[in-house]
Formats: sequence, structure tokens, C-alpha cells
Amino acid sequence: MEFHLSKLPVKSFSCEQFSYSAMGRELCVAEVLERGDTSLVVATSHLESQCPGPPKWDQMYSKERVKQANEAVNFLKKNPNVILCGDINWDEKVDGEFPLPGGWIDAWAELNPNEIGWTYDTESNAVLSANRKLQKTY
Repeated sequence: MEFHLSKLPVKSFSCEQFSYSAMGRELCVAEVLERGDTSLVVATSHLESQCPGPPKWDQMYSKERVKQANEAVNFLKKNPNVILCGDINWDEKVDGEFPLPGGWIDAWAELNPNEIGWTYDTESNAVLSANRKLQKTY
């Protein structure tokens, strides 16, 4: 049995290791062909997670996440058509503004300017409810 994750022909696929990751994170990149020879690069990553937990409740990994985001963007920006998606774990209050290169846009913010768009919501997702309440857009 053969499975396909893209209706478009895949020209190449690779995973690029970040220079540092305590959690084994990497950037996975696929180049697909659309309409003739036009290439589209689709990349995904799960950047370092915030891990507020005992004993100190302060393992936020912001410095590492910012470095990973910059490495991902620098690797991808040479391509004219790019989609970067994934579990980015970005918190603008902690990490600052995401380092989008000139000409790049945040598709969610562009298409839904009046919606909050919680990506982490303990109210609507019982699996996340554990021992604290949080609604946040990462």
C-alpha cells in the first residue's frame, strides 16, 4: 500500500537539524512542483516548547526557540515560494516578534484579522486542562 501526503509531485525532502535542541527538534522541508516547473517549499517544525513545571516553573526555552526560528527562516528565505507551519510555540510576550523576512506574512493574521485564534485552550480541550487554565495563541 502506498500513501501520499501531497497531490503535487515531491521533488525533494530533507530534515535539517537545528544547531541546538534540548528536545530533538528539526526543520523538515519538502519541495513540491506545482503548475509546470514552479517550486513550492513547505516546511514544518516543532520549535522548543515552553516547559513551565516544577521545581522552578521557569524552563521557557525562549533563547533556544528564537535561535531555531532564525535558523529556519534563514534556511528557507532563499526560496521564492515558502510555507512554514508547525507547532512553533511562539509567545510574543516572551520571544518578541517572529522573525519574518520582508515580504513574508502570517497567513492566520492576514486572513482572520479580527479573530484571536487560540492555539492552546484549556477551556475547549479537556486533554489540556490538567491543573491550570490557559487560553493563548502561540
